[in-house]
Amino acid sequence: MEPFSGEKYREVESLFSWRDELSFLQSQSGYQASIGREFKESRQRLANRWLAQIRAEFDELYEKGQLLLIQSSVDRPDLVTALFRVRTRFYRTFVSLRLRLLIGCSLQRHARVLTTSFEELIGYTLIAEAEVNGLI
Repeated sequence: MEPFSGEKYREVESLFSWRDELSFLQSQSGYQASIGREFKESRQRLANRWLAQIRAEFDELYEKGQLLLIQSSVDRPDLVTALFRVRTRFYRTFVSLRLRLLIGCSLQRHARVLTTSFEELIGYTLIAEAEVNGLI
């Protein structure tokens, strides 16, 4: 299996706390509303790209996890349930992030939940892969 990592998503999480940075910009001399709009729009574009990328990678990994469980000679209803729970949490948070992005809210805390769900899926998929390969 190709390596998946939540680290690249964690590195970007801090970019979603733009309220403090926007407040700082507003306090600077020479600030204009157009600067704030441009800053906010650029952060929203970045957030949209981040969300699209993590969703695509999550879906790919989730599908691989399901296929591994199907291929496994060991029946693991606990892993099936865990995968379902992680997917449910991921998509509930994903929708919340999209809505918060539309209304211009800070996304940092919610981005952390999404990244954590992705990292949990990595762990469950590695367990399934180890079972298929007879390592467990």
